[in-house]
Amino acid sequence: MNRRAFVLGAVMVLLGNLVAIALRSFAEAAFLEAYGKAQVPWLFVASASGFAIATLGYDAVTTRMRSVFAVDLGLLVALGIAAAGAPALLWSWSSR
Repeated sequence: MNRRAFVLGAVMVLLGNLVAIALRSFAEAAFLEAYGKAQVPWLFVASASGFAIATLGYDAVTTRMRSVFAVDLGLLVALGIAAAGAPALLWSWSSR
């Protein structure tokens, strides 16, 4: 087993989940407040579409790059920045 790849993948999943948990509840509450419960299915469709587009984009980038490690490391850094900034984003949006 490639231990480095496993650790990198586990860290990416943990950071991704941290960001998702930190922002999703607030985003859904803000969406409900702005658009009402009748529009919630569109929120789910948009969320699923975003995941699909992100998956296709990751596949396209990794097939063109020589080093998948560089792509994964870049994503890990981006997720780390997003996770670090999530509390500030929540605070700034909740104070509106």
